[in-house]
Amino acid sequence: MFGVRVTCARGISLAQARAALELELDRVRTQPPDEAELERVRTQIASAVVRSRQTNNGLALTMVRTVTERGDPSWSTAISHAIWPSTPTTCCASRATYLRAENRTVVEYLPQ
Repeated sequence: MFGVRVTCARGISLAQARAALELELDRVRTQPPDEAELERVRTQIASAVVRSRQTNNGLALTMVRTVTERGDPSWSTAISHAIWPSTPTTCCASRATYLRAENRTVVEYLPQ
């Protein structure tokens, strides 16, 4: 699951924000990341995995989720290793698959 959030600055219309977001999503779908960006993402994911497992509750939640969602308690350790072989090509293939307009759910919070 991917999440994207846009907050409009004063004077920017919702239509302008949507258009800018669509341009950025199109760039993400079509242009491969460079190696520095991939390394930054790998570091963020590895850090999130470590932080999520620093408490007994976090460890228990990880085990419950991997068993109920994947049926395999060892998957929780395998997922952190699965991100390392990612290449710009594999990233683009998955982004083109998942970041499509027909896969979106849009929620708009408007001031009253």
